[in-house]
Amino acid sequence: MLIEDFRIALLNTRSAIVSWTVPNTSDVSWIYSNGVLVRGPLYLGTLDREIQIPFTDAETQAIEVHNFDTGQEVSDFIEIRPNTKPIIQWVASIDGASYKIYHTPFGGSEKLIYDRLADEGKLRYSIDSPIIMPPGWNFVRVEALDQFGNESVRGNWNYLVFDLPDPASNLTVADGSGAGLFDIAITI
Repeated sequence: MLIEDFRIALLNTRSAIVSWTVPNTSDVSWIYSNGVLVRGPLYLGTLDREIQIPFTDAETQAIEVHNFDTGQEVSDFIEIRPNTKPIIQWVASIDGASYKIYHTPFGGSEKLIYDRLADEGKLRYSIDSPIIMPPGWNFVRVEALDQFGNESVRGNWNYLVFDLPDPASNLTVADGSGAGLFDIAITI
């Protein structure tokens, strides 16, 4: 069961407290962040639950709290990050006044995709790619600029984007056996 009523309280720049309530003290909980399991299984033995999780300052962070009765099958997370918009991370430069990110698709020309002033006191950056990357190999480079315009590379990566599958042509969706349930069928 997906817990939709949970609370997040920032603890510092790298973590937060997530709290929620479960129906039974014997229930098991799982916490996902951006589709990655960060805590679980949790057997806390209480109805009111609270734990600390890593919480980055990324532009987007999807938190999911799942609760299961003991012995119930555990489902996968719901949020799936698209392969076309990776998270780009780098360590801050001591003298960094601003940061630029360049993108080059395989066989293409380099393009500036990010140009922002540095946040004072920030030690690590983590952002969603500002563009949707094309299928195939992509090259990404992060550069720091000091107050005089001197550049230094903070990181560079090759990134492979897979083609998205073609949508099913014979997909049917019908009302299911209960509220919020649907029957989905693909005919070949």
